[in-house]
Amino acid sequence: MRKGIVIHSHTGNTLHVASEISGVLTSVVEKVEAENEDPNSTDPIVLTRNPSVEHYDFIVFGAPVRGFSLSPVMKKYLEGLDLTNKTIFCFVTQHLKSPMFGGNRAVKQMKKLCESKGGEVMDVAVVNWSSNKKDELIKDIIIKLSKNNV
Repeated sequence: MRKGIVIHSHTGNTLHVASEISGVLTSVVEKVEAENEDPNSTDPIVLTRNPSVEHYDFIVFGAPVRGFSLSPVMKKYLEGLDLTNKTIFCFVTQHLKSPMFGGNRAVKQMKKLCESKGGEVMDVAVVNWSSNKKDELIKDIIIKLSKNNV
């Protein structure tokens, strides 16, 4: 099984989680980037780094929560993909301590987008960056991936 990790990370928190996961999947982390990554910008998103996923069978997608929703950069990226016959795991990172403050909504948006593009989402997770349980939440993701023989 060919595995990949594709993320958008603005502050480095999502990249940190992806790096932890990459050790388990023995996969490189590919970053989605945009011309203007200012979360407050109203300018149209123009992707400058748009990793291909066609060669992966299993993909982990990760992104930050922005304004209680999925990162607009990741949303734009996912909208342009064909995920037919891909198995997917989605996670989001958020600063707030509880997933009910945007994390749950953002990860549901990511899951729905992936499924609308033909992907099969095996599971999702939210990592609350300011929570005392942050490291435990990251370990839970790694355990989920390990249990599913990914």
